[in-house]
Amino acid sequence: MAHAPKTGTPAVERDYAELRSLLLAPEQSRLEQLQEQVEHLDLNAHNLNRVLPEAIALRGEADHRLTHALTPHVSEALGVSVRKQPHMIVDAIAPIMMPAIIGKKSHAKPHVETPSRSTRKVGAAAM
Repeated sequence: MAHAPKTGTPAVERDYAELRSLLLAPEQSRLEQLQEQVEHLDLNAHNLNRVLPEAIALRGEADHRLTHALTPHVSEALGVSVRKQPHMIVDAIAPIMMPAIIGKKSHAKPHVETPSRSTRKVGAAAM
């Protein structure tokens, strides 16, 4: 009957190391790749622009935290922009508002002009 070698002997340690390598090599390789990516993570604009739009979309689907975080800043930026360039807001809302304004005027009662005070006085003086 063959006896199993004692643990701790060089032959047994080599066998365990080889078995460990065979079983865990793919996971170990992947862990090393991930570790290298984390160590060399470069969050510059070029890399960030690839994931930011999708990240914003996903965050918006998940909850409203992004909306709540951005709202004050977007509101402030819009206010500053409108104060600096009011024509931009006019150009933006005119196509929306004009049909509504024109539509209300066409449905309003016909406007009958009444003489103003100054024309009344002039007319009365002429008599």
